[in-house]
Amino acid sequence: LAPLDQQSSRMFHFVFKMFSDGAVSLPTMGMQAVPDQLAAKAKGLGVELKMNHAVDCLSKSGDSFLVSSSSSDTVVSCKKVIVATTPLVAKKLLSDLLPLAGVEDQPERSVGCIYYSFKGEAPVNEPILILNGEGKGPINNVSFPSVINNSYAPEGYSLCSVSLFETTMEKYRGREDELDKDVRTQLANWFGECSDNIMCHWERKGEIYEVNGAQPTQLGGPFPASVHHGRDCKKYMGIELPKGCYLCGDYMSTATLNGAIESG
Repeated sequence: LAPLDQQSSRMFHFVFKMFSDGAVSLPTMGMQAVPDQLAAKAKGLGVELKMNHAVDCLSKSGDSFLVSSSSSDTVVSCKKVIVATTPLVAKKLLSDLLPLAGVEDQPERSVGCIYYSFKGEAPVNEPILILNGEGKGPINNVSFPSVINNSYAPEGYSLCSVSLFETTMEKYRGREDELDKDVRTQLANWFGECSDNIMCHWERKGEIYEVNGAQPTQLGGPFPASVHHGRDCKKYMGIELPKGCYLCGDYMSTATLNGAIESG
């Protein structure tokens, strides 16, 4: 989600290797299928899932942990706890368990995203991620999910996904139509044979989405990319966690779905 000149070389080599060794894939029925599958397996093992209980406090009481949610007035006592959050939320929840005053925060990156639906085949028929190597324009990268998995668009149609730099979202704030036009113009320059369709017939699906804290930065900060099997899940910033407390999240490994699942 960062410009190329702000990327971690370790992260670049890791991602390049993954794309070289493995096949690109997307789950049928969208990314929600991933947590749905995890939830179904957990339920099958007798796990009780409580949703929409925002946890705001994690503390110790004897040998047990107390997980508190003020929004639902709930306190759960347990012997083990997995903190599967962003690094900033993890730091907040662990502040009653560890001496974290003055500990540096890991910066996070935000991203914007636009989806376009259009009739016919995509201008690129390979399952690839197209990076902006021009160093200008609003676009960070482009992909065509329907090329990877045809369930992402109705028969006879294609889907285009455009990721936007954090700076782009700030620059165009409150000017969505202007941003849409400039994105189309850059796409039309890249895919000249489709320029008329891009400008006039590609349909923007939904709003222009902005995802704050989409991923931790992979260059600099206390949690840069860790491509060699991730960090010790029993430590935060090198500080030993209480027995029975574990960390899970992409910041423990690499800011990828692979890193998040690997840490889990």
